[in-house]
Amino acid sequence: MKRLPILFSLVAIISHVSLLPTAHAISFHTVSNSPGSTCAKVGSVAKSGTAQVKCLKKGKKLVWQKVVKTKATPSPSTSSSAKPTSVQTQTPAVPAAQSGYEINAKGVTWSWAFSYQINGSASPRASDSAHSTVLFLPQGKPVRINLKSNDVSHGFWIPGLGIDKEASPDSPSTIEITAEKIGTYPGACNIQCGRGHAGMKLTVEVVSEAEYLKYLSTLK
Repeated sequence: MKRLPILFSLVAIISHVSLLPTAHAISFHTVSNSPGSTCAKVGSVAKSGTAQVKCLKKGKKLVWQKVVKTKATPSPSTSSSAKPTSVQTQTPAVPAAQSGYEINAKGVTWSWAFSYQINGSASPRASDSAHSTVLFLPQGKPVRINLKSNDVSHGFWIPGLGIDKEASPDSPSTIEITAEKIGTYPGACNIQCGRGHAGMKLTVEVVSEAEYLKYLSTLK
C-alpha cells in the first residue's frame, strides 16, 4: 500500500514536466558581404572590409562583386604634363669679311639714307630706323661710297674724316675712304637746299670690322 502514493507522485511529476514548453534550437545566419557570397538585390552596394562590393547577377545567382575604381585619364589638352611648344628664334648669320666694302648714300629732303652692299649684292641692306642718319664704316678697310641725291643738290660734309662732296640728282659721284681711327664723326649738309637745310645732319661711326659685320647681319 505504501508503494501506491509513490507511484502517483512519479506520475504527477512526469505530467508536470511534459506540460513545460519545449525548447527549440535557434539557428543564427550571419550575413556576409565578402566577394563571391550571395546577395539579395541587384545593384545594392555594401562594404566588405575596406573594399566596396556591389550586388550583381552572375549566371542564375546574385553575388557580391568587388568594385574596382579606375582613375580618369586627363585629355591631352588639359594634361599637366603637356609641354608648351617652344618657339625657336634664328640668329641672323654674320656676313663674311671682305677685302673692301661698298655703301650707297642718298640725300633726301631733308635727311640721309644709307644702304650696305654685301659681296656685291643687288639688294643692299638698308639702315634700321634707329640709325637712319648714321653711317657705319669698318676700321682700316677701304670703302666705296656711292653718293647721289633724290631731289636737289646736297652737301655731304664730314670734316673729321676730310670728306666734302656734293650729292647731285643729275650726276652721282663716289667717295673712296679708309677710316683708320675708331670714333664718332658728326656731319651735315653744307649746301643751302631749302627750309629743312639746318636739320639735315648725319653721324659717321667708325667701328671694328667685326662690329661692322655684326651690324650688317641685323639689317634687312
